[in-house]
Amino acid sequence: MSLATTTDWPSRLRACKALAALIAVMAAAHLVNAFILGHAWDRYGIHPRAVDGLWPGIVAAPFLHVSNVHLANNLIVLLMLGGMSALIAGNRRFIAATVFIVLAGGALTWVFARSGSHIGASGLVFGYFGFIVGQGIFRQSLASLLIACVVTFFYGTSIFLGIVFPKGSISWEAHLAGALAGLAYARLEMLAGGRR
Repeated sequence: MSLATTTDWPSRLRACKALAALIAVMAAAHLVNAFILGHAWDRYGIHPRAVDGLWPGIVAAPFLHVSNVHLANNLIVLLMLGGMSALIAGNRRFIAATVFIVLAGGALTWVFARSGSHIGASGLVFGYFGFIVGQGIFRQSLASLLIACVVTFFYGTSIFLGIVFPKGSISWEAHLAGALAGLAYARLEMLAGGRR
């Protein structure tokens, strides 16, 4: 049994290249924002229930980080969970999942999060987490379920602790919204395309 839902290795490789490009753009955006613009772009984060916080906030937020540490922490986990998602899904499905997670997770954050500016790639990171868990639940393969359990153990705890014991500047709402968006994408994809 395999966790991957595609056996097309060239497609998996293209998905990994897409992830590498996404990471490069995030790093470049941070360099420009932090070192040239003095974090001027941070105002383009998601500002819940404010019209100017919806656009471009939903699309821009994953590319904005408050510090080098914030960026590094997100990119390390993005590489792991994004890489797993890319290998599971292949290129077309990986890109579609990424776009869905950014838009749906960002919209949920905009609707339900507390006031403030919500920035960072962690919503996307937790979206990949939700996608992987959704693959395990909805595809019901033993390998998928085992990987989903391991991922849930490591990253589900972070969501739970973030909700129960929130730290002031950490957007647990974006984490939860991203995870729900990833889970929803996995389910919608199953309903739209069958088990493939």
